[in-house]
Amino acid sequence: MASNLITGAIMIILILVASYVIIGGIVNTSETLIKAHYDASTIISEQIGTDIRLNSSYYIDEKYLWLYVKNVGRTSITYPLDVLIIDTSNYPRYFRNVDRGPEYVETESGPDFNTINQGILDPGETVAIAILKPSWQPRWAEVITKYGVSSSAYLLNNLTHQ
Repeated sequence: MASNLITGAIMIILILVASYVIIGGIVNTSETLIKAHYDASTIISEQIGTDIRLNSSYYIDEKYLWLYVKNVGRTSITYPLDVLIIDTSNYPRYFRNVDRGPEYVETESGPDFNTINQGILDPGETVAIAILKPSWQPRWAEVITKYGVSSSAYLLNNLTHQ
């Protein structure tokens, strides 16, 4: 009889330990799924409110090819921005993190340019991206945000070309 009581107590303890392990695993998995869902929702809401427009005009001076990108969305855009340029011979040129490399310069100013929060492209603002003067003629460009929102344009050279 005593051995039956000990065996019963051991079985109850094993059931409690197994239940504790199973419940802990379920809670941990639930927390991970909730966090992943929250992260995905944040990214999607940022993506929905993000919209940019690459101006088809560009400018080439002695040093740089200048591209102009305006935030026409309702959320601020944080850098980095990537730029893809196709030249007249259909050769692609990719510039990653243009705000962090030596080829990027932001010197334009005025009411539409990036003047409120430096380093953040607020709604209605324009950023001037300068890439070291190419030896090739640009034909098409695309700017991509870190959330994958992009804008492209055929470059028409509506501004001065030196």
